[in-house]
Amino acid sequence: MKPTASGDGEDLVRYLSTRDVSCPACGYNLRGLTADKCPECNQHLELRVALSEPRLGPYLAAMLGLLAGGGAAFVVVVGAVCISMVQGWPRPDMTWTVFGLPSVMSVVLLVLAAWLLRSRPWFRGLSRAGRGWTIGGCWGLTAMFLAWFLISVAHLA
Repeated sequence: MKPTASGDGEDLVRYLSTRDVSCPACGYNLRGLTADKCPECNQHLELRVALSEPRLGPYLAAMLGLLAGGGAAFVVVVGAVCISMVQGWPRPDMTWTVFGLPSVMSVVLLVLAAWLLRSRPWFRGLSRAGRGWTIGGCWGLTAMFLAWFLISVAHLA
């Protein structure tokens, strides 16, 4: 939402005249700003009131979708290694299903979770529908990997 009062730019400049505040886009220190644009990235800036602790529910729902699948796949890999050390390594035709697929699942999902952890401002900037699609995508990717793994295991029997 754009500022409606004509003095908002002046208020922003006055507010930043004595404060060290980073640009939300590029991180440039805005102390002593003379206009309502960042001198580094040229992004328009606004003075606004925001929550000090934004709602985390949707963000945590997306993270949980990735972490649940990545963690479960990691546990499968560790369990397969432990069982194989005791009972012997699986047949060569089982190696991909037992070790490879869960390893790929774990790496992909945990790397995406790490990316999402660093991309929280991006997630907050999404519309309500965009956050819903992202949450669905995180859980959908976990479900897809799980289905792929279960189908692969079923074909081994």
